[in-house]
Amino acid sequence: MTFQSTILIIPGLGNSGPQHWQSVWENKFNFKRVEQQEWDTPVCDDWIESINNEVSKYDPANVILVGHSLACTTIAYWA
Repeated sequence: MTFQSTILIIPGLGNSGPQHWQSVWENKFNFKRVEQQEWDTPVCDDWIESINNEVSKYDPANVILVGHSLACTTIAYWA
C-alpha cells in the first residue's frame, strides 16, 4: 500500500513500543514518527512545537496526523 500524503505518527503518553499498532504502521508503511522531548511528563507547548517542527518540513496541505492517547488532544489543541 502506498500513500500520496505524508503520514505523521504521534504517540501519546509514554510513547509507543515496538508491538504497538503505531510502531507497526510506522515500519510497515514507512510513516514518520513525531518525537517528543519528554514522553512521560509532557509539556503542552513542547509537544505542540514538535508537531509544528515536523509538519513544517512538508507541504502542510498534504500531511495527515495519526495520534493515539494524549496525542489526540494535543493534535486538537495544535489545530
